[in-house]
Amino acid sequence: MAFITWNDEYSIGVAIFDDDHKKLIDGLNKLYDELCCEAPAAELEKSCDWLIEHTVAHCRREEAFFDDFDYPRAAAHRAMHEQLKLRATQFRQEIARHDSVSSLRFLREFLTHHIQGEDKRFGAHLNAKGIL
Repeated sequence: MAFITWNDEYSIGVAIFDDDHKKLIDGLNKLYDELCCEAPAAELEKSCDWLIEHTVAHCRREEAFFDDFDYPRAAAHRAMHEQLKLRATQFRQEIARHDSVSSLRFLREFLTHHIQGEDKRFGAHLNAKGIL
């Protein structure tokens, strides 16, 4: 069973960001599978590095849209991105200590709440400007 499964509740109505979110979910599922199978630390670190890189790229992409489309909640949304990036980096450090399942659960909860809350508001703002 997947650690997290994409469903329409997670769609924000903007294809580029929905695709990013699907990739983040896939990355979380891969890490979870590797943790459950007690994969070697090097494999976990590689997957975690991919997840961090993708998270940073996704946040940059969203933030560029904040500026281009005058998103009124840009400052608050950026602060949430910083919290997510910090927590993902901390997770990377926890892998070496084999103390990472609870952190992965935190990342899952953060991501799902962020998508269903702040990102849906952002999606609605973009939809109102004709971005799908």
